[in-house]
Amino acid sequence: MEKWDIVVVITALVALFASVITPIIKLNTSITKLTVTMELLSKNVSDMNCGNDKEHDEFRKTDEAHTRRLDNHELRIDGLEGKRTKRPTA
Repeated sequence: MEKWDIVVVITALVALFASVITPIIKLNTSITKLTVTMELLSKNVSDMNCGNDKEHDEFRKTDEAHTRRLDNHELRIDGLEGKRTKRPTA
């Protein structure tokens, strides 16, 4: 083997190594970014669900208060009209 054959073989090995390592490094970088993005997305969804639960609880409380007030209002109107004096059972 001549010395230029050795240089060609070494150059080919370096090119092969570079062609394999470059996509692996890019893939690793992409996977890392994706992992960070998914962790942030998961945290945001968890925070959003917690906030939604609080808002739904507030809506339920307000709805119950409005229902009680409306029932009381209907009883007062019925009492004024003289139709019934007891609260209806539902």
